Amino acid sequence: MFLSANNIVELTGLILAIVFLINDKNKVWKAQILFLIAVCIIELTGRYYRMIIQQNNSWIYNLYLLLETGFISAVFYVFFEDYIKGRLYIIAAVLLFITVYVSEVVSHGITKFNVNSDTLLSVHFCICSLLYYYQLLKSDGYEQLSKLPSFWWVNGVFFFYFGSVACDLFFYQLFLIPNNLRSDIYAILNLLLYSCWSYSFLCRYQQRKRLS
Repeated sequence: MFLSANNIVELTGLILAIVFLINDKNKVWKAQILFLIAVCIIELTGRYYRMIIQQNNSWIYNLYLLLETGFISAVFYVFFEDYIKGRLYIIAAVLLFITVYVSEVVSHGITKFNVNSDTLLSVHFCICSLLYYYQLLKSDGYEQLSKLPSFWWVNGVFFFYFGSVACDLFFYQLFLIPNNLRSDIYAILNLLLYSCWSYSFLCRYQQRKRLS
């Protein structure tokens, strides 16, 4: 079967994003659709390179790191509308990421996966998530977390990238365990991410309906 479990989860997330966000007037939420389209294209292209033509696909995921960094950091930047320190942190972290990314590409080329950049990115998004939670705790306003779109979107990011940090720290050791087990770890993280994101899309849709 050409489609993996991850591909199916990602395509399902895209479909739900289209259903719930296609008429959203907020550019950040509507941009989720474009981002997920890009994710699905990149993942399917990477799988095609690995399974069909059996060529190195690391360069595809290296390019994806740039999209991933830009989009998710931009969303957090918007979420930190009233949190200047959070926004300054994002700018500094993205500049650091670009520095590490460029140094890795110069060091070993684009065809070898940028492990250090990926690890830094995962840590960056974990910190962004924790800053969001801190901002939420310090807020004077009451929020029903079970229906707060941004909260569930951030939860997905935190679960996925916290798990990714652990995987990145033991990147080479993971290749010593059975391939199926390694794939299952990433599949579970992916499922957590898209489950939370899909629910956040539903919450956003319901939020718009309540406010309209």
